[in-house]
Amino acid sequence: MAALVNDQLMPMTSFIKKDCTLQYVMANDETGKAMIDRTALFLLAYGIKSLDKPCKRIKGTVDSGSVYYDFAVEGATFTTEELHQAEAIHANYPMGSRKFPYFKSKKELIATGETYVLDYIDAHDDYGPVVMQVMNNFADLDQGLLLGDLSIFKAVHLTQE
Repeated sequence: MAALVNDQLMPMTSFIKKDCTLQYVMANDETGKAMIDRTALFLLAYGIKSLDKPCKRIKGTVDSGSVYYDFAVEGATFTTEELHQAEAIHANYPMGSRKFPYFKSKKELIATGETYVLDYIDAHDDYGPVVMQVMNNFADLDQGLLLGDLSIFKAVHLTQE
């Protein structure tokens, strides 16, 4: 999945140029589980936002091995077909981390109505570059290394209340 190189989490594709301490990160250890959880939250938000419904992300969390994401849905419902479409997001899509200038990232998030992310940036940022995880036209704050290989997700099931 990844490795701790001199206690810094790095993708397995990283090139190591000098002597270091190396510890592999596996799916069943604490760091590996955190990577899986972060990736699942990102993919869940991406899947719902890709449906182009009038909804805003509120908060995502992991509880007892299940991933939950609350959305404020403004007068919209999701059909079973749409939920199945969003469930297909676990296929291998290109995902990566990119750095955006502060005001450009805010402009993009305002345009997409992502007030959840904007509030976090306003509360914690120093007006420096904003590092975001990016997948197609969807972006979220970089909360740590995500899985590069999404094949670990065998199935995704979405429900609505």
